[in-house]
Amino acid sequence: MVVISAFFDCFIDKELEDKIVGRGLIIRLWCWTSFKKEKGWTLPYPALIDTGAHTSLIPKRIWYDLPVNKLAEHYTGGLVPKPECKLDVDVGEVSFALLDRDNITKRYRVLSFLMPTDDIPLIIGFKDLLSEFKIWFDYNENRAGIEEK
Repeated sequence: MVVISAFFDCFIDKELEDKIVGRGLIIRLWCWTSFKKEKGWTLPYPALIDTGAHTSLIPKRIWYDLPVNKLAEHYTGGLVPKPECKLDVDVGEVSFALLDRDNITKRYRVLSFLMPTDDIPLIIGFKDLLSEFKIWFDYNENRAGIEEK
């Protein structure tokens, strides 16, 4: 069983903090990933662990030089259901692993939304990836991990 350490990133949302003093803290959970290239692997990239994302989102700067199996054209819109908020994406398969300084998971072939820009972070979602792991976190103890099943 492989356990990958995850980590928290915290910052203050200034606009929210100005409106509700003491409540502007934003907490995100991250881990490291590496993508399979034609030969070898990429350097590690930080990835946002998003249990609300049904599909992983990969910025163009990452997927552009990878061996990608493009399957379809689609769109993503996030939480806002308005047509003007939709973003056209390619849907494709890429291979990657999760890692930390001591461990690496097996390689996963993951259906992902291939973003046309670099305006979003690398986000790992449930389809083909988080569904394969047990995720645990305790913010107050500053401990988090992803356990391969």
